[in-house]
Amino acid sequence: MKDKLNAMVYCRNNEYGKLDFYLEVKGEKIYLFTTDFYSHNIHDEYYNGKRLDEVFSKTSMIRQQKLKERIIRMAKFTAQENQLALFGKSKKPVHRKSTVDYDYEIA
Repeated sequence: MKDKLNAMVYCRNNEYGKLDFYLEVKGEKIYLFTTDFYSHNIHDEYYNGKRLDEVFSKTSMIRQQKLKERIIRMAKFTAQENQLALFGKSKKPVHRKSTVDYDYEIA
């Protein structure tokens, strides 16, 4: 849980006029994705970093909301791939099939 509090999302402008988004946890920078558009508002918002908890807030601007959803989706995927404890377990119950093999005959 402490990793989630220290996780920061930030972006950098690459040489092609696109924004590269990164996740920084424990001083380690992990690439998330690159956007195909450049926006000064988004660049200013994420340039100095934004805590991962703040990304969960909603906005009325559709473009920014879709970007936030993509950041969360990619952060979850990256956390799973790099075995980082950024997100708690789902509160949804997981139903698993019983794999008990009974060895008897029906008469």
